[in-house]
Amino acid sequence: MNTEEGREQKTHVVVDTPTEHREVTTRRTETTPEPSGISTGTIAIIAVVAIAVIGMVVYVVSNRNAERAADRNANLTAADLNSRQQTQPPPTIIQQPAAPPQQQAPVIIQQAPATQQQPPVIIQQAAPTQQQPVGDGSGADATVQAAATQKLNENDGMALISIRVSRGTATLSGTVTSAALKSQAERVVRAVRGVTAVDNQITISGI
Repeated sequence: MNTEEGREQKTHVVVDTPTEHREVTTRRTETTPEPSGISTGTIAIIAVVAIAVIGMVVYVVSNRNAERAADRNANLTAADLNSRQQTQPPPTIIQQPAAPPQQQAPVIIQQAPATQQQPPVIIQQAAPTQQQPVGDGSGADATVQAAATQKLNENDGMALISIRVSRGTATLSGTVTSAALKSQAERVVRAVRGVTAVDNQITISGI
C-alpha cells in the first residue's frame, strides 16, 4: 500500500539576452505522506497495556526479591542459632555430697525418786543440844553410834541431829529445814554398818 502522494510542479523560465534567447522548463515533484491508519484511541490503549505489563513485571520482580530476602534472613538466623548451640559450653552440674545424718542427742529420762511413805512424826519440843554419843553401855552400840554420828557430820544441814543406838536400832532426833534432809539423814544412818533399824523422830523447822 503506497502511503505517499506525489505532486508535480512545472516552472517555465524564458532567458532572453542579446546573444541568446531560450526557454527553460523546470519540473519539481513533491511527495507528501498519507495520514497513518492508527488512531489516537488505539495509541492510548497500547500505552495503558504497556504500563500495565510493566507494572506486573515490576510487581513480580519485587515479590521475588522479597522472597529471596526472607529466605536469606531465615538461613542466616538458622546458621546463627546453630553456631551459638555449637559454641555454647554444656552446663556444668556440681553435685554436693550428701550431708551426714545429724546425730540425735541422747534423750535422758530422769525419773523422779520414789517417795517413801514417811512414818508418823512425833513432834517433841526440845532445846537443840550438841550431838553427844550416848550408848547403853554396849561397846558395839557405841562403835555404831560413833560411826553414824561421823556420817551425819559430813553432810550439810545435819548438825542439829542427835542419834542414839541401842541394840542396833538408831533413834534420830533434832530439827532440819526440809523433809528431804530428814529422809537423807535416815538413809545415811541406815547405811552405817551395824544399824539394823532406824527410828526417825527428826522434826522439820517451821511446821
